[in-house]
Amino acid sequence: MNYINQINTFYRIAGSVELKPSARMLYLALLHKNNQLAWIESFTCTATELEGFSGLGPSGLQRARQVLVAKGLITYAKRGANRAPRYSIFELTDDRVQFILNDTPGGTASGMANDTPNDTAGGMANTLTKSNQTRSKQDDDDGGRQKVFTLWQELWGFPNAIAVTDIDHWISDVGSELLAYAIEVAGKRNVSASGADRYIERVVSRWQDLKVTTLAEAQSANEAHEQRVSNAQRQRGEHGRVKETLPDWAQDGYVPPKPAPKLSPEQRAKMKAQLERLNSRDNQTEVEK
Repeated sequence: MNYINQINTFYRIAGSVELKPSARMLYLALLHKNNQLAWIESFTCTATELEGFSGLGPSGLQRARQVLVAKGLITYAKRGANRAPRYSIFELTDDRVQFILNDTPGGTASGMANDTPNDTAGGMANTLTKSNQTRSKQDDDDGGRQKVFTLWQELWGFPNAIAVTDIDHWISDVGSELLAYAIEVAGKRNVSASGADRYIERVVSRWQDLKVTTLAEAQSANEAHEQRVSNAQRQRGEHGRVKETLPDWAQDGYVPPKPAPKLSPEQRAKMKAQLERLNSRDNQTEVEK
């Protein structure tokens, strides 16, 4: 099973089979778990672990699981008290997608055009309903989405279920080309895996505020932002720096003071006599006290 192809196909059929966000989150959580296990046919997983992956509570997890089973996307089997249940995930081949859509009221699998990348034979024509084929962003295609996932995985490992959902929303908001550029910017700024989701969210929100719609506009906005940050850092550095000054003798144009004139023998004798008189007067004052 190809992880990225499975996710891409899942998102193309999720609207047709009317999956709620909770069911989508659980499905992505199960995919993430099986990816950790190197794609085995069936696996066990505790409710606590799935709740952590998906963000669902116990009741929401149960309802979402019932929906996925009913839609033919997964199987689920209890294994008794105090034992984790067993799950398996159907690979979304052409035949499986046709089965799921034909089993869903309003879904259609007729006249389809090679839309399920997990089908290695590639013989059957698969086209989803027109509402699913029409995208708000023209660049939201398999190649663009796959580039986004590849960039993310190279920088931070494969995204968890929450990040996968965020990626889908960001692609819907700004398109895969701009999202891929945002990830490249994050990589150049050495954003950590734990901060990647928050960083990309801020970048996308800033671009939306600026009405950025093209790669050139995004690059220009990013350059302007980096220039502002650089200027602010330089100003903070200048304000915090202590300015050193040279001593007077090292300044340009310094004129040394004139030395004191030398006294003649007569002048020295006169000053000595004055000091003796002053000392004699001070001693007399001390005696009178």
